[in-house]
Amino acid sequence: MGRRLLLLLLAMAAARAPTAQAWGKEGHYMVCKVAEGFLTSEAAAAVKELLPGWAGGDLAETCSWADTQRFRYRWSSPLHFADTPGDCQFNYARDCHNTEGEKDMCVVGAINNYTAALKDSSSPCKHHDLYFSSCVCSFIPFFLKNVLSSFFFSEHHVHEFHCRQSLTCATISDDPTESLMFLAHFVGDVHQPLHCGHAKDLGGNTIVVHWYTRKSNLHHVRRA
Repeated sequence: MGRRLLLLLLAMAAARAPTAQAWGKEGHYMVCKVAEGFLTSEAAAAVKELLPGWAGGDLAETCSWADTQRFRYRWSSPLHFADTPGDCQFNYARDCHNTEGEKDMCVVGAINNYTAALKDSSSPCKHHDLYFSSCVCSFIPFFLKNVLSSFFFSEHHVHEFHCRQSLTCATISDDPTESLMFLAHFVGDVHQPLHCGHAKDLGGNTIVVHWYTRKSNLHHVRRA
């Protein structure tokens, strides 16, 4: 069975369970398990070296860590999503900011910045050239293959995100372990449709739904 088909079937099975969350901790764990399968032996060794001791050498164990840090690192909350004005096209220069208007404070900016923190910072990505053609960001395996593997190599190519950089120990951020864990989490978040959605409904938070016996909102039911 193909990897993509298996991933789709697993997601469908999870969605049928009343208590299941469509993303959440289990979803992030699954995303990172897929990512691990795409890593070369060299990249896997580099990732393992950066993992915290409590992860037991398993990247997937760390992939919900960023959600647990929202209160400790309050500045990180807007890094989990990106909102568009409603035209189903994400424009980095226009849309990547927090509620105070600070630039780069969105999930795409976070992926840019934490990727750069794990790479040579001498040739940064040009943020203003980044676009997504749809507000529903998808196709997890393709993105994971290119992000979590390729930040250890010379060429990075994802959609219209381009840079040529190489990893050097001298230019890694002060806490590369946290950079890795944030990056792994945000790559999962950017592929959750309601984390790359419309500003007018706050990513589904204002859309009321009834989930079995509970009144909730669309974002909570999707749960990222």
